[in-house]
Amino acid sequence: ENSTGDIDRALELYRDACEGGEPYACGHLGALRMEGRLLTRDPTEAAHLFGRACTGGEPMACLQLGLMYLDGNGVHTDPGRGVALLEQTCIAGAIDGCVALGQTYALGQGVPRDLARASALFQRACKDGSSAGCTALDHIDGGGTDAISDEHGR
Repeated sequence: ENSTGDIDRALELYRDACEGGEPYACGHLGALRMEGRLLTRDPTEAAHLFGRACTGGEPMACLQLGLMYLDGNGVHTDPGRGVALLEQTCIAGAIDGCVALGQTYALGQGVPRDLARASALFQRACKDGSSAGCTALDHIDGGGTDAISDEHGR
């Protein structure tokens, strides 16, 4: 069988697993839909898949869905829901969620600007090994937020 057949079979297995309630599979399909790799780019469908995965306890899907709510990408903009999902992700121990949440506080996106809260979140992420958290912490400690951005284009 050729590689296209292998890819189609893999996608079929992911779809079956997602339909069967496997949150990781739903999250992976959501990422493929969001990125437009192997599947047609469809942010609305990606949000649906991330939602299923997040409800099933997949923290990275919650992170992606939270960013989508902050940006209004594939869903109606809902900063409160976006921040709540990022908080959930950070609490679950996903350091990328802590960095993203710190960025929302540093930039005042969906929440009042709070550099002390941002710094605490970046410090937690940095301590847990996130280079993005360490870099953002350096910028906060240096007194500026101009260089604080995220890899999600916000």
